[in-house]
Amino acid sequence: MKEKLNFGLFSKYRAELYGIATLMILIFHSQVTMVHPGWFNAINIHLNYGVDVFLFLSGISLYFSFSKDNNFGSFMKKRAERTL
Repeated sequence: MKEKLNFGLFSKYRAELYGIATLMILIFHSQVTMVHPGWFNAINIHLNYGVDVFLFLSGISLYFSFSKDNNFGSFMKKRAERTL
């Protein structure tokens, strides 16, 4: 079954997308310690977009968390408890 693209899919596959973004960031930063073949350098320059993907997913997650009850005080209390 083919699923329509919507923001709910970002939430559904959040763990997998976070994993991909994390791997992109790790591989991008490995260029300092490893020697890569020439063809890899063409791909490696685009792996820094992993940070953008990670931040986008974090924003989407915060939006879905906030939109559950639309109570800013409750939302901030949950964030503070989770952080602490």
